[in-house]
Amino acid sequence: MENKLVIKDLKSQIKVLASQQRELKNQRKTVHVVGERTMEPWKAWIQHQSNRSKLRDLYLVYGILRGKKLEDIDKTYPYKSETYINKLIEQHGGEIIHNS
Repeated sequence: MENKLVIKDLKSQIKVLASQQRELKNQRKTVHVVGERTMEPWKAWIQHQSNRSKLRDLYLVYGILRGKKLEDIDKTYPYKSETYINKLIEQHGGEIIHNS
């Protein structure tokens, strides 16, 4: 039951970061910005890179908590060590489920 609440929370975090990514994509442009500029392009680039890293970790934890295998989620994930993945899951409050 606890994992369902964690999954719901992860899903909402993913939605927020993904919507920020769409806005940051426009703000990264130095020419032909659609709408008003809300931040400097270099700040938008840094925030976009940070969000990308967070989203990758969130998608990984979300997929594992839903019962998917690491290979199905991301074949090129750079931190394939089990300890790193377990730390991510515990950091987000989920319980580690072993799919043997």
